[in-house]
Amino acid sequence: MRVERHPSPALLESDITEYREEGVVRVPRLLSGESLIHAREAAWEAYRYEAEPWWDDRGMTVLRGAGDWRSDRTLRDLVLGPLGQAAAAFVGGPVRLFTGGFLFLDPHRDTPTVRHSDAPYDPYDATETVTAWVALSDVPEERGCLSFLPRSHRDRGLVPVLRGPSVTLPLAAGDGVFHNARTVRWAGGNTTGEPRIVVLARYMAADATYNGRPDAITDPLGLAAGHPLGGEHFPLINRSPS
Repeated sequence: MRVERHPSPALLESDITEYREEGVVRVPRLLSGESLIHAREAAWEAYRYEAEPWWDDRGMTVLRGAGDWRSDRTLRDLVLGPLGQAAAAFVGGPVRLFTGGFLFLDPHRDTPTVRHSDAPYDPYDATETVTAWVALSDVPEERGCLSFLPRSHRDRGLVPVLRGPSVTLPLAAGDGVFHNARTVRWAGGNTTGEPRIVVLARYMAADATYNGRPDAITDPLGLAAGHPLGGEHFPLINRSPS
């Protein structure tokens, strides 16, 4: 299989500051040119042979997941390369990849995603968490772009803050959004005739430990609560040299 190289992300210090203060940041043109073309080709190839309905319990939305970063080289290069390096920059230290793949929201699936955050569902505890959501097709509001409650990641209570000023982030193909697992988010449905195609990758600080919550990724590993997450299942990623 062809090995693709993706440039390191050109993040600004203002991007990092905004992420840490707001719990979410949009990074324009994270992927472009050949990198974007190859990622989109790989996504369609995975969709053709591997796509399966995937029920997102966090958002109450049926998506189609495809691709495995362990076997798809283009996807692996993305999630261990520029996306992981960006996540490490936002955290300010090494991160571990928890999962990464392609996600599709089918055309005319107009059920919205409810307001939620990921942290109450995550099977790990970590000082920091980052989710990367990168558009491989244009994602305007009518195709189900994401909305957020900025600064909701600062709420450490069991019930996240569900009210307050929100921000909606339509994306052009190649744009990325990074958000904290505690940041409240939601999305509209896809009312267009084209699918929403994204790369989704979730990262956790290098100190992450298993907390015993059920999850399809950690359940087969037979871990005990408190066990550090690492090794080949959760590879370590450092920030790229500046």
